[in-house]
Formats: sequence, C-alpha cells, structure tokens
Amino acid sequence: MPFPLHLLCELLSELERNHTRSFSIQKTQDFDVRSLVGWFDKHDTAIPRLGSEAVAFLSCLFPERRPDRVFGLSKIQLERIVQQAQCLGSSRMKELQIWQTRNGPDFATCVERVMAITDCEPRMGPKVTLQELDDVLDRIAAFSPFSSADLREETERKYRQPCSSSDDLLISLFRRLNSFEAKWLVRMLSKTTIRPLSQKDWRWADFIRFVESPPFSEFNPSCRKYPRGT
Repeated sequence: MPFPLHLLCELLSELERNHTRSFSIQKTQDFDVRSLVGWFDKHDTAIPRLGSEAVAFLSCLFPERRPDRVFGLSKIQLERIVQQAQCLGSSRMKELQIWQTRNGPDFATCVERVMAITDCEPRMGPKVTLQELDDVLDRIAAFSPFSSADLREETERKYRQPCSSSDDLLISLFRRLNSFEAKWLVRMLSKTTIRPLSQKDWRWADFIRFVESPPFSEFNPSCRKYPRGT
C-alpha cells in the first residue's frame, strides 16, 4: 500500500515541535527518541522497505542526500507558485511575504500559515503519497541542468509527454496539500528538513534497529542502512 505523505509530515512536525520548546539539549534529544521510536513502531508494517517505494520514503525523509536532484527554485518563484495555486489576494500575499521581514518566520512556515485558512475545504484530488511526490520531485529536478544526467535521461524515458514547466507540476501539487504538508514540501525542495534528521553525527542506532536496504545505496553509496521501528 502506498505510504501517505501526511504520515511522514506528522513525524517531521512533531520533531520540529520538540525543538521549539524551551528544553535542554539532552531533554530535546530524549523527546526526539521517543517521537521517532513511537512513530516507527506505529507505522512499522506500512513503511516500504524494498524497491522504488523505499527509495521514495528515504528521499523524502533525507532530501539532502539526493545530490543528483537539483531543484533550483528560489523563494520568490515558490511564492508565485503558491499564490497561483491558492488564488491568494493582496492581503494573504502580504501574510505570505512576512518571511522577508526582519525576524520573521521562515518561508515554509509562512506557506503553512497562509494555507491553514483553507484546510477545512476539500482538496483537488486524492491524498498525495510519497511515491507520487518522489516522482514529481524527479520531474521538477529534470528541468535543471545541474541535476544528474542519469536522472534527467531516466525521467525523459519515463514521461514521454513532459510537463511544460516545474511551475505547472507544483501548482497542481500544492492544490492537493494541506497546510502542514505544503510546509514540508517547501523544505524538501530547499533540502532542509530539521536538525535531528540532517545533522551528520545523529545516531539512529540509539533508538532504531537497522536493516540493509539496497535501494538507498543507489543514490547515496555512503549510506547503506535503512531505519526500521524497534
């Protein structure tokens, strides 16, 4: 069964909340361990471990480990895409652009806040899965000459009728996402998740049992382990 994007976003949001609380470093790490172990335990049977779905899962969890995939999208470009996808008027655009002010929240948080107003409204299409999102991210990256030649060639073979632009792909995607999913999509595009998942010295083995996973080594030979719930 395809793994839903919103479940991964729930984990990322919980880890982010841990780091916004006024706790000591040790206590924050303890909360992170509890969050991660609980999440992997809860979704253990649903987490993909083989093939393209496993690669999609890891690519979305660790976007910074996909050097073959370059998006090259500025915040101003994404601003315009969100505006078009959500039909934002002048007042909501001002809210979206608060990230440009001094000491303002980051752009992804502004996207979440602006889109939260319409979370109660039905979305255009089914829930987005990680496999579907990963395919879209590949297609967006294929527009960049800085992405790997292999990725661009594979994407061209896979999609015989290429989309006219990355904007079209993202506009369609943003129209199907809830606010907190949109926030994490923005961070995936900028390859910034959160500290527990991106810092090099983070020890998954402290709280997660590892199993071998060949798919991840396809795009990151230095990482041949795949986290699994304990």
